[in-house]
Amino acid sequence: MRRWRYIMFICCVPTLALLPLVFLMDESARWLLQQGRQEEATKVLKKAVRLNKAKLTSPLESTLEKLNQANSAPEDRGTSLSSSLEQARAYLRSPIMRTIILVTPLLWFLQSCLYLSVAINANNFNSSNPFLYVCLSGSMDTSAILLMTPLSTRLGRRVIVGGGMFAGGLLFLLELLVSEDLFWLKWILVMGGFLLVAGSFQMNYVYGPELFPTEIRNRGFAFVNLMGCLGFVCAPFITYRLVLIRWWVASVTFGCAAILGSLTLPLLPETWNRSMPDTLQALEERGVRSKDIPAESGCINEDNEESRL
Repeated sequence: MRRWRYIMFICCVPTLALLPLVFLMDESARWLLQQGRQEEATKVLKKAVRLNKAKLTSPLESTLEKLNQANSAPEDRGTSLSSSLEQARAYLRSPIMRTIILVTPLLWFLQSCLYLSVAINANNFNSSNPFLYVCLSGSMDTSAILLMTPLSTRLGRRVIVGGGMFAGGLLFLLELLVSEDLFWLKWILVMGGFLLVAGSFQMNYVYGPELFPTEIRNRGFAFVNLMGCLGFVCAPFITYRLVLIRWWVASVTFGCAAILGSLTLPLLPETWNRSMPDTLQALEERGVRSKDIPAESGCINEDNEESRL
């Protein structure tokens, strides 16, 4: 198909199949409580406990009571400018929170820029057959999503995100050393690098929100996602402009960006198999522990029941 309108139509039509799924989803338990629909909220939480095969350390009623107390707080709490500024200063005074706020956006920017740059770099990596490149890169992206599901239950978030970016960056740099005659090896290195980068990119959508306490998780994820969008904006400039300087500049940029991003992971805490903190204080307490004991599989801590459900 040569007409972009037809291609866009065919790509968008399958998404209509997602609309019926809306009627199968459960409503937010917190929102239901805010609307005074406690019975419906209880059913949603009981269903979550059953499907996750979780064990509550306290009765479900106590969790609902905590949610009710949180929702019964004054609506204007934290909405004033002075309260917002004070809250922001509290986050910046915390060493671990300050590290998350500074490092995570950089990681998202590099990762998003790298992901899209490699995906649209068909003409530079292999100008003879860009259609095959797009087909293979899409297959690698799909494979990455399928691989992340079982790996996320066995490996830590930092290992997957950092290891994938570091190994992918090395493959992009090694591709420069391969002769043009060994085109099949170039394909393997480029597609292997993209598979690793795409896998780490998908895992970061899980890892990123887990880094922030529940009280600011939505705002924190929105912020890092914004930085990722800026990375998407920069991707075309890398793909189409840097290659005009030298043929190898784009590949070197890909490799160095991936390795640089992987080096930021040791600065961030591990979240795998650990209960997510609800407050800044809980995050700091977990950070200063000499041995951070992971939460037992299938067990929900009393202070984190609602966030885990």
